[in-house]
Amino acid sequence: MSFDANNWDNGLPTSSKVAVFNGALISGATFDSTVQAANRVVAGLKTENNWTATLSLTGGNSLTVSSLINDTSTGFKWASGDISQASSSDVLIIAGAGDGDNNAWSGGSISNMMALSNIYVNDYSTLRITASANTLGSNIIIGQDGHGGSTLEFLNQSATLFVTNNAYIKVSDTSDDIGPNQILFSTDVTQGGTATKGLSTTSTDSFIDNFGTITRSNAGMYQIDLPIKNSTSSLYPTLLDLQSSLWISGKSLNKTANNQQFPAAGNTASFSGSLRVGVRNRFRHDNSLASLFCRAQRDLPWMPT
Repeated sequence: MSFDANNWDNGLPTSSKVAVFNGALISGATFDSTVQAANRVVAGLKTENNWTATLSLTGGNSLTVSSLINDTSTGFKWASGDISQASSSDVLIIAGAGDGDNNAWSGGSISNMMALSNIYVNDYSTLRITASANTLGSNIIIGQDGHGGSTLEFLNQSATLFVTNNAYIKVSDTSDDIGPNQILFSTDVTQGGTATKGLSTTSTDSFIDNFGTITRSNAGMYQIDLPIKNSTSSLYPTLLDLQSSLWISGKSLNKTANNQQFPAAGNTASFSGSLRVGVRNRFRHDNSLASLFCRAQRDLPWMPT
C-alpha cells in the first residue's frame, strides 16, 4: 500500500493521527515522493498484530514521528516488521519531546544493506530500545544540530541489537541549556530474560561518537561491541559515567585507533585486549577534568592511576 487516502480508514496520517500497520490487514507500505508535505509528519507510527512486512522510505523526504504532549498512545512504537530507508535523504526523525513510553523500538529491524541513512532523535525526545529490537543498519543521531537535549535509552532488552552496514551512533554536541544529549545503558542484566550484551557488530567502522554523556547504571555486566570515541564538546564536558559495570568488547582501527575507548585530544585512556570496564561504587571519567590510564587487567575494575 502507499500513503493514499483510500488506504486509510481515517484519512491520511497527519501530525494529529497515528499511522497503524496491522498484521492482519496490511501487506506492506511505501512512503515515496507522492506523499504531500502535510502527511510527512505523523503523531505516531505503530505496528500491531505481528506485522511482518516492510515500510519502505523511498521518496527522498524525511518522515517525522512527533508524539503529542501527555499522550503515550502517540509516538514511535515499532514492535515488528522492517523499516527500509532507500537513501541518505530518506531519514526518520523522532521528535515531540516524548519519553520512552512514547517512543519504543521493541522488535523488527531498521536497515537497508544497499544504503546508509539516518535516524534522528530530536527536541528533548527519548528513543527507548527494548525487548527484541533486532537489526540496526542506519546511523542514530541523538540531538541533531539545534535539536538537542535528547536521549537514546537501552532498557530491558531480551535480544542483542545487531549493528550492521558500518552504522554508528552519535551523541551530538549541543549548546542547549537543558543539558547534553545522552545514551543510557539502564538494564539490570541480573534479571531473568534480559540480554547481557546490548550491542553487537561485525562492521569494522561501527562505533559510538560521544560529544555528550554516556551512563551505565543498574546491576550486572552490560556488554557492547561498539567502541566509544569521546570527542570534544563545545559546552558540556564529554562524560562516560559508570555507575555500574560496562564491558566494551569491540574496537575500530579507523574510528577509535584500534582501542575500545578513544579519548578526546588532551586526555588519555588506554585499553588493551578485551578489557572489561567496571567500577567500585561510582567512578566518573570526565574528559574535561581527568586524565587516566586503564590497565590491561582482564575482569578487574577500571583503576585510575
